[in-house]
Amino acid sequence: MTHGYGSDSGWLFQKIAIAFARWGYAVFCADLLGHGRSDGLRCYVGDLDSIAQASFSFFSSVRRSPEYAHLPSFLFGESMGGLVTLLVYFRSDPDLWTGFILSAPLIDIPDDMKPSKLRLFFYGLLFGLADTWEAMPERNMVGKAIKDPDLLRVIASNPRRYRGRPRVGTMRELARVTELVQKRFGEVKAPFLTVHGTDDGLATPEGRRCCTRERQARTKSSSSTKGCTTRSSRASRRRTAPACSLTCANGSMSVSGGSAARINAIIGAEGQNVNIELLSNWVKND
Repeated sequence: MTHGYGSDSGWLFQKIAIAFARWGYAVFCADLLGHGRSDGLRCYVGDLDSIAQASFSFFSSVRRSPEYAHLPSFLFGESMGGLVTLLVYFRSDPDLWTGFILSAPLIDIPDDMKPSKLRLFFYGLLFGLADTWEAMPERNMVGKAIKDPDLLRVIASNPRRYRGRPRVGTMRELARVTELVQKRFGEVKAPFLTVHGTDDGLATPEGRRCCTRERQARTKSSSSTKGCTTRSSRASRRRTAPACSLTCANGSMSVSGGSAARINAIIGAEGQNVNIELLSNWVKND
């Protein structure tokens, strides 16, 4: 399981891993390079290929270990972790993974969040000296993803969370790799599940639609519920979850809308949401 930008495998992200473990699955997480307890300059992802290679080495070693080699195995990535998950998949043997799950994957960056090409050009004139600078506009990244003030306070209290402005090389690399993944998604052969909310201001749901188009889905029907963000799944239990929809596409499934916008919305606050059956059956029957 791979976390998102500026985060780590603990704090709130571990909630998802714990839920899967309670269902009886073996779960393994790793902090991305530059994040959490891993080595590297804090939140600098100037080379996503190297980061994906490090993650691939770890996850594939677990996958091939005698204890788990005979079992179905799934990758999971959230936000930027979804982008890394796809890079891990692309460098894997076709039959290494049974499938993968993407929770609000960063496959398409909203226009108002994309780095200025002019700004990147001028920084590029410094021959890489500016790559690690915390000089890119922050644009309230967390606020675009999370609307619940109580949840924002919980996230802010994570001592390992990155709080600086985005680094120049990070934004340049994210822009490059999101375009690359959109072009290569047609190469995906494994079943996959994407979960995304329609009001996500950080990782646009257009990335999910890109997945469906590239897989040339047999079903053309899709429904989504407006008015929620992808991070609303971590909101207070007091809130009522709007409806969600499921779209099956050529061996893949896509859930959109409501607090089911993220995978831990599917599990629900008490792990009793009806969509557990949909997800669990997909995992078991593949």
